[in-house]
Amino acid sequence: RQRATPQTRREWQRPYWLGGALFLILFAFWILDSLKDPIFGELVDGNLDAHQPPAKLVSVVTTLLLVCVIEVVSNRRQRLRQ
Repeated sequence: RQRATPQTRREWQRPYWLGGALFLILFAFWILDSLKDPIFGELVDGNLDAHQPPAKLVSVVTTLLLVCVIEVVSNRRQRLRQ
């Protein structure tokens, strides 16, 4: 019988950690998504038709900029390590 090395044990545990992380991300998204419309409706006094399209545009642009910044920082850190 072969003994499990620390490397093979980590490889075996990795899918479970990734699955747990995916569960937490999707759970948080689901909770926040269900809270989004009521909270935003309160903030704009129920006038969602006027305020929701610009808010969604700002959200998309902000997310795109954040992803680009994270990508640039990640690439620079990777180049510094080499």
